[in-house]
Amino acid sequence: MTTVPQVSVIIPSRNEVKYIAACLDSLLANDYPKQCLDVLVVDGMSEDGTGAIVERYARAHPFIRLVHNPRRVTPVALNLGVAVVVSAACTGTAASSEPKITTVRNARTQRRRFSPTSV
Repeated sequence: MTTVPQVSVIIPSRNEVKYIAACLDSLLANDYPKQCLDVLVVDGMSEDGTGAIVERYARAHPFIRLVHNPRRVTPVALNLGVAVVVSAACTGTAASSEPKITTVRNARTQRRRFSPTSV
């Protein structure tokens, strides 16, 4: 029996209310087992309701987490995300994207551990 590794997806965001739901929906539709998925939306103190949307998804799907980024910039968001990942494999996507159904499965081949200083 092959063990499926856990994969983390880091999504830096700031004021992405128009896009974040579609991004999360595409990850929910992904073909990777949800019990092996860790989705981190690192929000840069959005002022448009992005955080509330992510909180709603997080309540319905425990593998989705909201991380706050008080410094508001993408490099810090990536570092914050990497600091809290729980997976052997990690990938990222833009909040305005809709990842393909195979995105997470393909990311698991990148099985190296990142540190916050490597981003």
